Amino acid sequence: MKMILFALCGFVSGITSVLLLSRVFAGQVSTGQGIEFDCLTAALLGGVSFKGGEGTVFGLMTGILIIGVLNNAMQLASFPDFSQMVVKGAVLLIAVGFDVYQKNRKARETVARVPAQ
Repeated sequence: MKMILFALCGFVSGITSVLLLSRVFAGQVSTGQGIEFDCLTAALLGGVSFKGGEGTVFGLMTGILIIGVLNNAMQLASFPDFSQMVVKGAVLLIAVGFDVYQKNRKARETVARVPAQ
C-alpha cells in the first residue's frame, strides 16, 4: 500500500510540475514556494481535521475556492507579499480555532449523553 501511494504521489507531482512549468515558462527551484501553506489552509477551511478521519471532497473544494478567491483578490488589490502571508495566516488561525471549538463541543455533548453509573 505504501509503495502504491508513493508511486501515485510521484505521478501526480510530475503532472503538477509539468502544468506549473507550462504556466511559468521556466524551471526554477523557488517556483511554487509557499504553496504548501495554501494547501494546508484550504484543507482546514474545507473541514479536514488535523487528527484525520473527517472531511469531504465538497468541503475541500470549497476551501480551495475560498483560498483561490482570496489569493486573486489580494493580487488584484496589489497587497505586498508579506501582507498576503499575514492574511492567510490569520485565516489559518481562524480555521484551526473553529476546528478546535467544534471538537470540544462534540466532546462535551458526548460526555453529557453518557449516563452516570
